[in-house]
Amino acid sequence: MKTIRLREGKERSALRSHPWIFDSAIAKGGADSGETVRVESHSGSFLGWAAFSPSSKIRARIWSFDEAQRIDAAFFEMSVKRAIAARSRFDIQSNGLRLISGGTDNHLVLVDVTSFGIGGKVAEKALEHCGVTVNMNMIPFDTRKPMDPSGIRIGSPALTTRGMGADEFRRIGQWIATALKSYEDATTLSRIRNEIRELTNHFPVPASGLATVGAEN
Repeated sequence: MKTIRLREGKERSALRSHPWIFDSAIAKGGADSGETVRVESHSGSFLGWAAFSPSSKIRARIWSFDEAQRIDAAFFEMSVKRAIAARSRFDIQSNGLRLISGGTDNHLVLVDVTSFGIGGKVAEKALEHCGVTVNMNMIPFDTRKPMDPSGIRIGSPALTTRGMGADEFRRIGQWIATALKSYEDATTLSRIRNEIRELTNHFPVPASGLATVGAEN
């Protein structure tokens, strides 16, 4: 198994379970594209197993922080099953919204919001106030106008990239439903925004590491 060793002080993100390793953080080591590597701190202690990407600024993406984890076909099968379970726990339907799509064929979830007496335009604005970015979207056989359709489109990669899992998906689904039920209640929307800010503080955006890259150059 090939190894990459990080520069001193560059292991902090990995120690916080952050999955991305930028090229500037690596002191030595490398591998072919897609090859699994062992990620070590500057002192040689284990940090994670990662997929190596020699042509990307994000040079490695950590698969697992468990040193005993075998990265094999069974691991990837387990990961896919966990992702499917996380999607199913978005808790959209149980909160009174109709799910139009959202299987495992892609990362998108299309939701009909008209059961709350609103359209996609109002839903998009209400969620934007809470700090949740979605897009208004027409649903099949939509009777509303394109500029205020019946649905919203939700994507999951921005959440999983930050390391969020099933529990976070469940909370976000509940926040979405509450915000749409209370779209005219500024107090409720502000409360949700503060709660979301508190959650995201524990899951920083991976690209924040680019600021460090720029500062070093």
